Amino acid sequence: MATTLSGWPTLDNPDWGDPRLTRLVVPGTPCVFYGRADVAPYFVAMIMDYARTIAPLTKRDDVDAYDARPARAGGGRASDHYGGVAVDLLASGVGAQGSSNRAFWVSKEPQVVALLTKYSLLYWGGDASIGEGEFRGRYHNAYIDPMHFYARPGTDVAAFRAEIARMRIRPDGTAAPAYSAHILHLLTMRKHGKHLSAHQLHELHVALGR
Repeated sequence: MATTLSGWPTLDNPDWGDPRLTRLVVPGTPCVFYGRADVAPYFVAMIMDYARTIAPLTKRDDVDAYDARPARAGGGRASDHYGGVAVDLLASGVGAQGSSNRAFWVSKEPQVVALLTKYSLLYWGGDASIGEGEFRGRYHNAYIDPMHFYARPGTDVAAFRAEIARMRIRPDGTAAPAYSAHILHLLTMRKHGKHLSAHQLHELHVALGR
């Protein structure tokens, strides 16, 4: 089986009906993310945060994900888009390949750092020399591609599922409400083996959506 630049299996899908792929609407935008079902909620959550903190997404083609093709700068290897684990944002705008929008990304450095810190399973195709410290050297700059967000090499389905659960990302990519102090207390009690009443167990099941 062929693998992408980041080591994910390619998903051959000539009829756009592969069960390993899914389409998710990006809430608050006219866009759709089409990619690997196991990672889709994570990507949609990131895209929503991108639209909120970096640049709005106002056209359907502002989001471009699955595509069965080789990487543009991968020496003939399959693109991460081919594995359904990459997305291009605003390719015709501030995400355009090259350094023409460098001033914009310099101005958005704190937001980009925050986004990639929160969604730590992703890498960004932007210019690693934009800033200093945490930003510098973490993202590649051999091929400046600020539209491109992709699964970090070494990640797998289990890693994405664990992060989706930890971040309480729903299947549609939206975030579940934070637990109340009471529910957090019950979770702590259960973690430490404390006895929970039938009513407390019911409260937990409702809060956890079980």
